[in-house]
Amino acid sequence: MAVTDPLQTHRTSISSARLPLACLAMFTSLALSAAERPDKALLISFNESAPKDLFVIQNNTQCELGGSQLTIELNESAGQLYFDTTAAGAGVEVYQPFEVVSGDVGLYQAERVADGQTRLALDLNQLAQDQRLVFSIDVDDQVESHRSRMTMITGSEIAGAQVWLSQPGVAPVSANFGTDSTASLLLPGC
Repeated sequence: MAVTDPLQTHRTSISSARLPLACLAMFTSLALSAAERPDKALLISFNESAPKDLFVIQNNTQCELGGSQLTIELNESAGQLYFDTTAAGAGVEVYQPFEVVSGDVGLYQAERVADGQTRLALDLNQLAQDQRLVFSIDVDDQVESHRSRMTMITGSEIAGAQVWLSQPGVAPVSANFGTDSTASLLLPGC
């Protein structure tokens, strides 16, 4: 299966004349669109695919990440998303358990992701600069008006989902997924 590169972005600038400095700083660190995303960030992208949805973690920082924990929380997503990992349970039609596609990553203190779960924590054993990790899992939504397409997730449905990175000796950082299905973590010192 060919996977297109979801991480190509276009650059534009943010005009500080339109936003007070405090608002600009908050906006830049929490919810960057693809056009405004800095080059030096940890990018987490969601890619709707059949039969398996993909999450891509791309390290565009100047730092190697090791011994870190990355948590994806779907609870606040616009589409009320959850992981569909078994045939019996909350999911619709197709299900797929967690599977590493590429990279050195594992589930944090768990053997599997439970069906219907909204949180997934990963151990990032090693993620060098410019390296990418990819894992697959099925994601469904719970919005009644989407009954005919609950297995197809759009960027607007994952918007609001959160991601956190915890590293030894450093304060955790977080970001929300935008409507472009990507979250951008700015890492201090990287």
